[in-house]
Amino acid sequence: MFDSQRNPLRQLIPAALANPALTASVMALSARHMANGQQIQCQGQDEDHATRFKAHTDGLMYKQKAICGLIQALNDPISRSRDVLILSAFILIFLDLLESGRDQWKSHLGGIKKLVSGMHTAETSRHLEATIEGTREFIMGQIYLIETLGATFGGRELLSGADISPQQAAPLQMSIDRAYIGCPEYLLYAVRFFSKARDRLADPRHLDTPETYSFLQSVTSMLDSTMSFDCHNWVTETLRASSTTSTTRNIQSLEHLAQAYKYATLIYGWRVCDRLTGNETPLDDLVKALVVEAEALRRDEALFKCILWPLFIAGLESQEQSQKSHIRNCLESFWFETKCINVINAVTILERFWVDPSNVEDDSSSWVFRMGQVEGDWLLI
Repeated sequence: MFDSQRNPLRQLIPAALANPALTASVMALSARHMANGQQIQCQGQDEDHATRFKAHTDGLMYKQKAICGLIQALNDPISRSRDVLILSAFILIFLDLLESGRDQWKSHLGGIKKLVSGMHTAETSRHLEATIEGTREFIMGQIYLIETLGATFGGRELLSGADISPQQAAPLQMSIDRAYIGCPEYLLYAVRFFSKARDRLADPRHLDTPETYSFLQSVTSMLDSTMSFDCHNWVTETLRASSTTSTTRNIQSLEHLAQAYKYATLIYGWRVCDRLTGNETPLDDLVKALVVEAEALRRDEALFKCILWPLFIAGLESQEQSQKSHIRNCLESFWFETKCINVINAVTILERFWVDPSNVEDDSSSWVFRMGQVEGDWLLI
């Protein structure tokens, strides 16, 4: 969320010099970011198109080199640490956010999880040494985050494989200058719970069974627990573990961020619960509260870039034209800040849900089940 000398991704650059595949991944990410930035700048300026085209082709070239390097390393019979391979594949997930946010991230994530499952905890890479101390823990936590939020708008099989263990994902509670998105770890746990409940409901064999009542109780209990989550407490504990100086502005901004994720998680959970009960819970107040938190975060450039997932949830639930316009404006600002094309695709998906009645079923909870069927599996973070 906040750049500093402790930024694990910034620490990758020295290590990349020792490994061609990691170098190619970093270069591909940089070239794509440059191309997207030039796309913003050169709209209507023909003289800049050649520069943007070169950045685009450079990005493709380095992406090919990175993937070929990963394939070659995976086929190498010589036993070696897998840290560098995991880091290279992890960067390719970020690259997919810049390119589209559709489908490819899921393949990279699956590959990373297989590498992690075969990796010994004590194993270290001679290429990384002290340069990326703690980066493995950072990567594990972010894989957990990406898998959790990706499952909400992706296919149901994403959470069906072997989970990353809590030990591998630890420490999810980390200082804010070593955190990527900043969603409180308990809310990630709640989102994951609701996604698994959604996947269970998608199988008709689990409906109208003797276990249905206890299943409903567990879902409503998680909703109550999420509602009780204390955002201010979370901010206080997070700042205590951080090297960042606590200020009134820091505390307020982080609380807005936590509240945005809390409201989005509640909306998601209620829509899963509605499918179980057959109700259509009015969530206008939650949507309005979420939009207010998003607006407050527009004043904080660093944290505003963390809320694509809550913004998209709010967009899916928005009924009023003013809310839709406001969310569209927020997403446009988000695109200018991040230069990630997954934001453009998020706007396109929302406009389809807003405009075309054929994309919306009668009950408002349908998007919880249908998002994974909208032309791909989307990573909207």
